[in-house]
Amino acid sequence: AAAAIMGHVPADDNALTARVLSLMIIIICSLCGVMYPLYLVSKHNDVRSTEWYATLKTASTGLVLGVAFLHLLDDADDALRQESEYPFASFGALIGVVLVTAMEQLVAISLVGAKSEGSVEAGLKTSSCNGSGCGHTSSYQNGAGDDAAGAVAAPSDPSKINPAKPLTSLSNAQNHLAVLPLLKESSARDFPDDLPARMEIFFLEVSISLHSIVLGFGLGIMTSTTAVVSLTIALTFHQFFEGIALGMAAAKPELDQQVRAGAVAIFTLSLPLGGLVGMLVASGVSTDTPASHWLLGGCNAVAAGMLMQIGFMHFLQEDFGCINHHHEHQDQAPMAPDEPGLVHKKLAALAAGVGCMSVLAVWG
Repeated sequence: AAAAIMGHVPADDNALTARVLSLMIIIICSLCGVMYPLYLVSKHNDVRSTEWYATLKTASTGLVLGVAFLHLLDDADDALRQESEYPFASFGALIGVVLVTAMEQLVAISLVGAKSEGSVEAGLKTSSCNGSGCGHTSSYQNGAGDDAAGAVAAPSDPSKINPAKPLTSLSNAQNHLAVLPLLKESSARDFPDDLPARMEIFFLEVSISLHSIVLGFGLGIMTSTTAVVSLTIALTFHQFFEGIALGMAAAKPELDQQVRAGAVAIFTLSLPLGGLVGMLVASGVSTDTPASHWLLGGCNAVAAGMLMQIGFMHFLQEDFGCINHHHEHQDQAPMAPDEPGLVHKKLAALAAGVGCMSVLAVWG
């Protein structure tokens, strides 16, 4: 556990060199892990439709869930149990789950409201323009279809909203109407179709980066070469497999190169950043204090909850065909199940991903 390994030990002359080399090795392994899925996608355009890629993606889901339960939540519990018997680690994880869910829903409602308001304005302008003889055709007058008319009428008449299609997430928010335009109308014209994937990768980055910074800080304040080497070996594999999980999420087709580059940079540099901070304050900091227990434990607990929400509500549902995020303007409709053979492979891959993090948890 991170909180346990970050205690002070007697210093030796080679500890600083060991820590610097350790951070360099971890940067390389982190970069290799997160770049591997992106490299596959860039070299083979049809790789996403293959069974082995789907299996690898499911294994990355197991890695994410393993990190959440066996690393972040366990580290948080180790730190917070020293200050209170109350399950503050679980409480912090619940806060993380609620935080991600609330952010997704509020953004979805806001953007859908803005888009609906934009549709109303466009319809009014079209009708007015047609009346003035400008040559444009009104969607009402040319019988443009029920969906277009409903989209214009819904904000002024809430009863027109179809109750059978509730607003449940960012992925189907683009196709539902809302009567609470919380954003300016101008944003409706630039509604990003990749918003669900962007939000997903954002929360994934935040949760993993928080944990990486904490681990890097623990490595940075170590003053024993033996302890640094032992932790470096564990963190090398830890960051590599976490990188694969993040890279699989960043490789989604709706995300552009700028988003992917940001994900790679943030993940690769998070742990070294924590390590540098740890080395700078190593001589005057102690992690065996109530304040440090609350801070480090709280960060890990919230990060664990964020990963749980993403893993269960997004990744698992995508992996096993419950929802489809890869088609624009499509509701989260149930999909046909995979072939039994592929399902068995995915289940085995999911177990392998969790098992990998389980071994690293014992080793660490």
